[in-house]
Amino acid sequence: MAKKDEKEGALKGFLESALVEKIKEGGKFLVDEVVHHAQDIVYQTERKLIDNMIVAVVLLVGIIMLVLAAVFFMTDFLGLQRYAVLLILGLVLVIGALIFKRKIEKTKYYNLWR
Repeated sequence: MAKKDEKEGALKGFLESALVEKIKEGGKFLVDEVVHHAQDIVYQTERKLIDNMIVAVVLLVGIIMLVLAAVFFMTDFLGLQRYAVLLILGLVLVIGALIFKRKIEKTKYYNLWR
């Protein structure tokens, strides 16, 4: 009887240790998956930020060139004074910025869990 109890105890101990080991491996796998998913989200966000910053710089240079071209066009072709041209273009840019700001405020946040 004692040998049977010892065998059952040894088997029970082996199964418990194997079960604990499997749970640890599964937990480690789950943590690794969560960390990998978080790193993926961070990488995608950084990439989008860099791309948006490059586009913003190019767009800013383009807007500056357009404003300068409009100033020269209005002063030379239409015969307006420089202060009037700058006032008109300044008002147009401020109104455009306000419209763009309202669009940004209405945009929803990005869904991280797809």
